[in-house]
Amino acid sequence: MIERAQDLTECGVRRLLAVFVKRNQICEWSPQDDRWIPLDLDGSLDDPTLIRPVPLRALLDEALGNNAQVDALDAKQTPRLDEIMRKSKAAGKVEGKAEFLVELLRTRGLVLDDIHRAQVARCDDEAQLQRWLHRALTAASIHEVFEAP
Repeated sequence: MIERAQDLTECGVRRLLAVFVKRNQICEWSPQDDRWIPLDLDGSLDDPTLIRPVPLRALLDEALGNNAQVDALDAKQTPRLDEIMRKSKAAGKVEGKAEFLVELLRTRGLVLDDIHRAQVARCDDEAQLQRWLHRALTAASIHEVFEAP
């Protein structure tokens, strides 16, 4: 591995890193010292070719590596990741409205039967949930919330 690092350095490769998984170690080749220098795993890899520094532990730990990839995609403002985030926020809003509707009905003493509980649980239409919420504020019965025109 030392000979290969020497060869690559002689060919003009600017920076060489080695990940030694079994030793849980990351090293950088030092042409001046002609050896691999261990890096501090609590540090990060900072290089002008990277959009953001990479935590070194992320090179050894899959979960940290996945997080570092997502962070890098986020920093690049990747359209697909932005789309996923928008969908996630929308789904969170729908889920929150559904939970609030159930709580509002419970607080008002309007008992959800299994049919209406399932209807709320499978509803992914934020506008529909909003209509039910408005009706739930003044409805005298569950029927008025879910069956009203």
